[in-house]
Amino acid sequence: MQLLATNIIVWENVKPRYKWGLSALPVGLMFGSFVPTIVFVIWLSGALGLGNGPAREQSHGLLWLVLFLSVMVTLMIAGYALGWMLNAAVARVHYGWSGTKIREVFLESKIPEEWREPDTQGAQPNGAAPRKRASWATTRQEGFAHYVVVRGVCGWGLAMFTGMALMPVLLHRRPASLPALALQAAIWLVAGLAFGIGTWSWNEFLFKRQTRTRSVE
Repeated sequence: MQLLATNIIVWENVKPRYKWGLSALPVGLMFGSFVPTIVFVIWLSGALGLGNGPAREQSHGLLWLVLFLSVMVTLMIAGYALGWMLNAAVARVHYGWSGTKIREVFLESKIPEEWREPDTQGAQPNGAAPRKRASWATTRQEGFAHYVVVRGVCGWGLAMFTGMALMPVLLHRRPASLPALALQAAIWLVAGLAFGIGTWSWNEFLFKRQTRTRSVE
């Protein structure tokens, strides 16, 4: 099983208009999960008796932080997964796809011919064209550390730090506190590193498996 939602190499073969269309619900719901996360955080702060000031300086601050990060990540993943389920539902109800086609596309990454970039038509049944596989081969040549720093820390971690730490301060919903911002920066630095390592490992796994499969064929 090669889920289209996580198959980054095959995903690169999809035409831009289909990428945007398919990404709208998963990405929108993933970031939309910040709304229930904020509601949960407000409730949790009251339940644990947290007052103003950095959480780390309060008696239940560590518990608050662990629960906050756990719920946030869980809801983001759930939102992303729900978006893909809704994509499948739209394909079934609106476009009249059969259950077999939905399974092949969304669960096995067998993208339709009309979704593929013109120069990848008919490359391979699973859409893993040599040209697109080479794009990851080029990326991986830049090195593991470069990928983790650029894609993980600067790409994902910095964006999350801006949204979760800086924006509440700029919108005057949270008092500015240098220690609190420093703690948030450290948290999202570690989270960005984890994101970069995770996506690198997943891409490497797909790349090596698809390369190995092609060599056997």
